[in-house]
Amino acid sequence: MYKPSDIIKTFDDFIEYNNLAIEEHNNGLLQDIRWLRENYNNIYSLKRYFLDCAYNNRYANYREYFQYINSLSAAQIQNEVDKTIYIFCQQIKYNESQKINTTPFKIIDMLLKRYNY
Repeated sequence: MYKPSDIIKTFDDFIEYNNLAIEEHNNGLLQDIRWLRENYNNIYSLKRYFLDCAYNNRYANYREYFQYINSLSAAQIQNEVDKTIYIFCQQIKYNESQKINTTPFKIIDMLLKRYNY
């Protein structure tokens, strides 16, 4: 039969795994933000970035999206980059709010183990 401390420990491990997944997602977003800022003046690379995103997400009308991206001016592409960076920053902020503090579970687990529960 499982002890309550084992159940708390398993729950704590699950929460830590969830927090780790959130952190990995945030790291990916931060890498994209960094790349977009480094290539802010390289319009062809930015167009390629948006086209790759559409292709990887299996955008239904890729050809229309391709024509749309190629019709944008440099200032419009940079405006799209600014919007994308803002959205990524908001996503990171939201992800951080979804993390769960595991300290109470660690304390409960420690106390239960101390009294052999």
